[in-house]
Amino acid sequence: MCIALGGKNTDGDDKDNHAMIDSKNLFEWAFKNFSDNIEISLDKRFKSIQLGESAKLSAKVGDNNTKSKPAVEWSSSDDLIATVDQNGVVTAHSLGQADITAKTQTGNFDVCTVSCGFYNGIDVTLNTGDYSTGEKAPLDWKVLKNIGIDFAIIRADADSDGDSSQNYEKFAKDVKAAVENDIPYGISFVSNAKNANDAKEEAEYLVKKLKEYIPNYLDKMSLAIAYDMTDVRFKD
Repeated sequence: MCIALGGKNTDGDDKDNHAMIDSKNLFEWAFKNFSDNIEISLDKRFKSIQLGESAKLSAKVGDNNTKSKPAVEWSSSDDLIATVDQNGVVTAHSLGQADITAKTQTGNFDVCTVSCGFYNGIDVTLNTGDYSTGEKAPLDWKVLKNIGIDFAIIRADADSDGDSSQNYEKFAKDVKAAVENDIPYGISFVSNAKNANDAKEEAEYLVKKLKEYIPNYLDKMSLAIAYDMTDVRFKD
């Protein structure tokens, strides 16, 4: 079925201007331009799935006052890595990342980045800001858990020179928050050692500070301590 729309040309003459518009296209145009602008949001920002396994994403369309909720169309940025069916079930096929998009007929959409074959983690340094906003503010660990962060590597200060108490207070708060939000954590520190003796002193200092600041959380550390030797070369 087609509908003929008539009207005058905009250039001022008296000629009729007609256009033949397919009823399906007309419906889609009317729906897009006159329906409510209904928001959509996914339950995860990040999701890790092991190869050969599947997981379901949930899409929230509108709110409790939304009477007529449009259908959701699901798609993957790379079907070789991950596919998604129209119920939001994602299956991991090969190692890599794919963006899973949920889109409504009104054009609104939300995206979840799916990691296939590995986990999503965050490197928490002394200067890390709010992961959800990018602002320099305390991390919201509940948000990190909810958006799909699987683990955290929290930076400690292994430099025995100067006063590092403020750094370790922040470090201890991050460790406590990770544990309280059930996010597995490990520790990293940047070495300034120039030789084996320096490295030994750093390690001893780190262990001392860990026992001092997080004595109740050491047994809850499920990941390793990473020794970062960036830009360091031993002389002997």
